[in-house]
Amino acid sequence: MNIKWKLSLATAFLFALGACSSSSSSSAEDDTEYSSAGGSSKDAKSSSSNSKICKSVSETLAAPTNLQVVENGENKWVLIWDYTPNDERLESGFLIEVLNMSDKQPKWKTFDSTNAEVVMYNLSGASNADKYYRVSAMDECGVSKASDMVEIIGDSSTATTNANLAVPSNLKLENLGDNMWQLSWSYTNNENRPEQGFKLQSLNLDDKSPKWSDDGTTNKGVHVVKIDGNKKGGLLYHVAAKDDKGVSEYSEEITIPRVSDSTSTSNSMDLAVPTNLKLDSIDVSKYKLSWSYTDNTNRPENGFKLQSLNLEDKKPSWAVMDSTNKGVYMIIIDATKKGGYYVRVAAKDSKGVSKYSSEIEIPKISKKTNVAEPPADIALTRIAPSVWELSWSYSASDENPDRKFIIQSSKLKDFKWVSVASNIKGNVRNYYIQGRDKIESYYRMAVVNDGDTSAYSDVIQLTPEIKYRDYMALEVPVPSEKFILGYTTAYEADKDTATKDDITFINARATYTITDNFISKYIVESEYTDTAYYEARWFTSLEQYNYYKGSCEGKKKGDKCDSCYWVEPFPYEEPSITKRFDENDYADAAKKTTIYASCKSGYDYVAKDHSKLYSESTPSDEWEKIIESEYGMSMCIPNYVRGICDYYVQIRIVWKDVNGETDWSEWTQPFNISDISGADDLCNPSK
Repeated sequence: MNIKWKLSLATAFLFALGACSSSSSSSAEDDTEYSSAGGSSKDAKSSSSNSKICKSVSETLAAPTNLQVVENGENKWVLIWDYTPNDERLESGFLIEVLNMSDKQPKWKTFDSTNAEVVMYNLSGASNADKYYRVSAMDECGVSKASDMVEIIGDSSTATTNANLAVPSNLKLENLGDNMWQLSWSYTNNENRPEQGFKLQSLNLDDKSPKWSDDGTTNKGVHVVKIDGNKKGGLLYHVAAKDDKGVSEYSEEITIPRVSDSTSTSNSMDLAVPTNLKLDSIDVSKYKLSWSYTDNTNRPENGFKLQSLNLEDKKPSWAVMDSTNKGVYMIIIDATKKGGYYVRVAAKDSKGVSKYSSEIEIPKISKKTNVAEPPADIALTRIAPSVWELSWSYSASDENPDRKFIIQSSKLKDFKWVSVASNIKGNVRNYYIQGRDKIESYYRMAVVNDGDTSAYSDVIQLTPEIKYRDYMALEVPVPSEKFILGYTTAYEADKDTATKDDITFINARATYTITDNFISKYIVESEYTDTAYYEARWFTSLEQYNYYKGSCEGKKKGDKCDSCYWVEPFPYEEPSITKRFDENDYADAAKKTTIYASCKSGYDYVAKDHSKLYSESTPSDEWEKIIESEYGMSMCIPNYVRGICDYYVQIRIVWKDVNGETDWSEWTQPFNISDISGADDLCNPSK
């Protein structure tokens, strides 16, 4: 029978020291190919016979897979591979080949071999480093396809199956003006074979016999070149990484635009137009006007020109208002002078200006009321898993019934302020934010009096670290422990009734009751709470798990020592949970066979025979049989009940709010049932 070996890396280290062939005497420089033919006449006859057999073989040898290298000390390595044999053609061993790229004419050479089912190989010595290795299955009729290759690197424990240069990607062109182009690309190095520069090739499809021609190189790390479109317009380009061993595969192609006419220059291009004008209040009567701008690379801006329009003028007309320097996309505007005006922006350079943007109106400042200060002491407090309270203070000497508060928010990624509440009454000092999607958002506030808006407050961010109200914090619950044992004297007896050796444990119950850090009544009674309860997470080994007492989440298939865990909820009104093992538990739920019945059947126990132990007329052989049966019964049931000793539990609080979002306290430390006072008689009988 052929066996597929699957070895973890840790197991490989243990076996590699002595279980595999040694490479210390292997012929790494042997230039021969693997062959089943020998040199003697006897071997020749055998070879002839094998040749006839091999001609009739139609099945192919399976190929090794998942070849890996594990470092096993200084200049020591272990080759490990997986192999699933073809049952119709089993391997007789494995062929190991080596490739040295430093050779004048590199090629794969036979290195060594292993016997059938041996899927690992020791390598020792610095001379074996900085080479590539691969493995094939073999039999008397030939070899399989080779596995992927791995490289052994002398100064690192890392091996890789990828020995190729990475391929450049994302080629793009940027117009520099005057039909000059900048060609750039992206590149992520293969750490096992970094690039030492790049090679460009071009292709002219107008040639009679188009073919790729070398068209320049760059040095290491240089991912950009300039190309003259007047000379190279219409050509296709692609790029490859290079080093002293060769080049990578070439990238996708990109076409250099053709020159449309002899006057095509940057002067024929227009300036781009400013967009997204926006006003932000920064003081009682001052605003920051900002805009977006994307340069036309053929004609970049050299600053911006602002115009204003007052519709209350006798003959309204656009007038020059101000300007900014190159790259400045904002300006401060005094609303006491320009309130009520419309403003627009154009890009400018030495040749003129762009088209103007759309207009934006500067708010008027009332002459009746001076809004001095924005809201202060802005704070956030968490009051449910997905609900936060935004609170603030505002101390105005006069009470204005028309006073309103404004709240704006902005996402971290774009910082675009959006109003979320704009009609909050002047006597209100809090606002509720709901939804986990609001996490990482920023908030700010302003006050409005008679239509006049104050400056905005300082910004506050809603983060996951914001704490709950003190009386609604999720504390780790603190439980007390209780252990109760049940026993009988029916299964075992002796003549000395003063001893307790005839006690048989038939059930055990462990109870954990929350005695401190309960679920707060403020959580339970909150209008934002859906449910609040406790969870117990039990865990034990598969060997001790009772399959008829729960669902084992995370169970692994296989080793009986694997971990098994499951979660059980219990209500805050009854903050107690119990785990019980009993002789009346099912040993076979489908057949409804209890532990008691299973043990009784296994040891031929008959309850009414117990009295015969005290009868002088009971034959000695029958008496011994009854004692043996009762002894087996007295061991069988406690062995089952003792399984509770290997159970562990952790407890936490769970809080689900009206938005369907959930939060939890931390788990308690793990509690082992065997550590409860009173459990020693069952769990540690020797103590």
